[in-house]
Amino acid sequence: YWVPNSFSPNNDDLNEVFMPVLNAADPNDYHFAIFDRWGTKIFETNDVNKGWNGTYPGGTHYVKDDAYVWRLRVKSINEFEPVEVSGSVIVFR
Repeated sequence: YWVPNSFSPNNDDLNEVFMPVLNAADPNDYHFAIFDRWGTKIFETNDVNKGWNGTYPGGTHYVKDDAYVWRLRVKSINEFEPVEVSGSVIVFR
């Protein structure tokens, strides 16, 4: 897996969605979540093909330019146990 460290959801059709780049991920053992700096969960998915578009829950307003924390749990189809990792992403427009 590889997780980018920034993206720019500004409707220019470049870097509009933030999601891990996965290789051989088990779609039945996947969880990806985004949190603001106060720990409020603002995005969550169990779908390996779904990423965050930079909006608050409900999808009607974009978050402000800032750093956000992500957490990823993913299991490779070649492994027995999932890997849990976290990091940060910068949203800028």
